Amino acid sequence: MLDPIPSRQGKWPRALAFSFATVVGALLAAAAADKAGAVATHEADALADMSIEDLLKVEITIASKKSEQLASVPAAIYVITADEIARSSATTLADLLRMVPGLEVASLDGNKWAVSARGSNERFARRLLVLQDGRTLYSPLYSGVFWDSSDLVLDNISRIEVIRGPGASIWGANAVNGVVNVITKSAAETKGVYAKAEASDHGDQIYSARYGAAHGDLVDYNLSMKFRTHPDSDATANANDAWQAFRFSARTDWKLPDGGKLTVSGGFLDGTVETRRPVVLLAPPYASVVNSEDNVLGGHLLARWEAPKSDRMGWSVQGFWEKTSREYLDGELNYDVFDVELQSAFRLTDSTQAVMGAGYRIVFDEVAGSSSLMIRDYNAERDLISAFVQIDQGLFSNGTRLILGTKIENNDFTGTEIQPTARLMVPVGRFNLWAGVSRAVRTPSRGELDAITPLAVVPPGTPQNPGFLPLLVEFEGAAALDSEVLTAYEAGVRGRLTDEIWIDATAFLNEYNDTVDGQLGANRVDLLAAIPHVVQPINLTNSGGLEVKGFEVVLDWEPTSALGLRGFYGYLDENRDTASLAILQGAARGGNDAPIHQAGLRVSARLADGVDFTAMSKYVGEIEGQNLKDYVDLDLKLAWRVCERATVSITGNNLIDAPRTEFRSSDLPLFETEVERSVFGGIEVRF
Repeated sequence: MLDPIPSRQGKWPRALAFSFATVVGALLAAAAADKAGAVATHEADALADMSIEDLLKVEITIASKKSEQLASVPAAIYVITADEIARSSATTLADLLRMVPGLEVASLDGNKWAVSARGSNERFARRLLVLQDGRTLYSPLYSGVFWDSSDLVLDNISRIEVIRGPGASIWGANAVNGVVNVITKSAAETKGVYAKAEASDHGDQIYSARYGAAHGDLVDYNLSMKFRTHPDSDATANANDAWQAFRFSARTDWKLPDGGKLTVSGGFLDGTVETRRPVVLLAPPYASVVNSEDNVLGGHLLARWEAPKSDRMGWSVQGFWEKTSREYLDGELNYDVFDVELQSAFRLTDSTQAVMGAGYRIVFDEVAGSSSLMIRDYNAERDLISAFVQIDQGLFSNGTRLILGTKIENNDFTGTEIQPTARLMVPVGRFNLWAGVSRAVRTPSRGELDAITPLAVVPPGTPQNPGFLPLLVEFEGAAALDSEVLTAYEAGVRGRLTDEIWIDATAFLNEYNDTVDGQLGANRVDLLAAIPHVVQPINLTNSGGLEVKGFEVVLDWEPTSALGLRGFYGYLDENRDTASLAILQGAARGGNDAPIHQAGLRVSARLADGVDFTAMSKYVGEIEGQNLKDYVDLDLKLAWRVCERATVSITGNNLIDAPRTEFRSSDLPLFETEVERSVFGGIEVRF
């Protein structure tokens, strides 16, 4: 086991240098040997499926809901390819996102994560929209993601497209700080048998399997399953953060006689998530700790029809249904989501393209309140009607483009919301320069409107409560909340520094108005309760303001076919409106609520024929508002293709600065556990 580096001052440059000096030196030597002919140079032995040239030509859909090349998109886009997923040491979707610059990914315990873009992180980060094949993955109660429910078979992922910045003109409300769309492989890409087994030194076990085949020339299908068991974390006493889940999914793709396509996919989840929570009491000892084992059941069904493609127009219709039941302590959340969207992409002239669409969503939820979370309206039905249009206009023969678009939504919480964007792309030599200005809104979640959550009890006869009754401090939602509003200004450059080096750099300024904040309400006395007490409410208002600015730089270097390096750096500066009490904001806790600095370096190498090595190191700066120190992370993975159909691997995760605490939640009372070092062994077979 590695010991943490004892001195924190100047630690991260030394740690990064230490982590990579030996590794990079060995890999450069291996790459030199490859160049001399020690490793075969045919395409099957290339470092990755994607060279820099291929990367620039990657077709993405997240920016405009139509296929376009990554290099020409006027937005801060990052793509995690299937090859990068295969080489990664990550075992969960949340951990895969740690390699994206501008995203903060932090583990709260063994089954909970906080993931956000460009600040504003929380366990339920409400300014980041997460989707799978265009299907939203969020809880209607919190408008955040339960990441344990999104743990799909990683080999089923074709790519993960990430917008760092607003995407509301296409994707709508809550696509404020970023959008993540997980795109799965088609059934035709998953033919045959795939199986993988992984186990760690802490007792983790992960089993994945898939079978894919064709029925005639027109139908492809696959069936997948994943089982995971994660025991309580060892690094924290009484962690109670075990996690067990079984997931089944299926997909069928039809090639229709008229040239169109029909896709039907679905899945089922059955899991158990353990949690250790503080619970407040109105009598001594005024607080206790409760361990709960929460059951999670869920399923979804999605269908998408695509009309035959033509040079001028394309149509598609997608609809999905999702049902989830989730326990928490002695309460339960049940909800159903029905969503349908019609979309058309067409060419108006040789230089003008347009995308437009309309959608309808209805959400039914039923919340059985508990002692730690009460809901004013236990049953609710909410409708969302939306429409969007985006025009992509070519201006000059050099490829300059102007993009104008907006999305209009009407919801039951805040009425009609308009979210426009304007973006400009100008090619200059090897580079594409771009700039944009956008408006995005975050609508309040059901929890912010209707939830009542006890936070703490101050005993009587204390300096904080000199009275003779206990003082209950509780969060109380406000039905009159408005949407938070973001005005975002962005500028970036993307292109080649040399034939071997690719750069993607973005600077941004985000100005938030009407952000949700907490303010102390008037005390009231409850004499009719079983234990009479005084209530000190914290009421939500749109009284906050926030300015976030920063920049992100990504560099890719591919010196040989057997060696690739990717480095990134992100800077983030948060400035809050001090006029508000900022009870719920990081300013109340004494500083920034997100790391100011993040940097990373990933090295991928083919050491020999069939032997691949990946090293990923990341520095995450301190979070003053949560009293969290900075840390350096190092993950290593060695994979050996022992024969044509089998690969074995060994992975070391969190090899530096572990155990460590990565995040402290203020959304709901919760005990965090420390992230620990781990070693995984795995075997993968394909037939």
